[in-house]
Amino acid sequence: MPFLKRVLTQLTKPSVLFLAIALILILRPLTSTETDPDFFWHLANGIHLNALGQLFGNDPYTYTVSSNHWVMHEWLSEIIFADLFRIANIAGVVIVLSLATWIGFIF
Repeated sequence: MPFLKRVLTQLTKPSVLFLAIALILILRPLTSTETDPDFFWHLANGIHLNALGQLFGNDPYTYTVSSNHWVMHEWLSEIIFADLFRIANIAGVVIVLSLATWIGFIF
């Protein structure tokens, strides 16, 4: 019984309760559907990268400056988003991004 009492004492400290309440309150915004249009841009890039098998040298989405060099600096996350989307649709992407954000908040 002393072990259980020690654990309950630790769990009911104000700092631990505050952290638990904060994590519960941020649960809703972290697990909501993705509405940022920039996300879908990255998802489309990842799908095209998977299909092409290499990075783009020029912007494939424009016709006015199609000869300008384009640096894809977020290619790895875009491929991960595309693979998650292929495996588990948008729900899988939201869950993985929510878990990553939660881990960031906890640490």
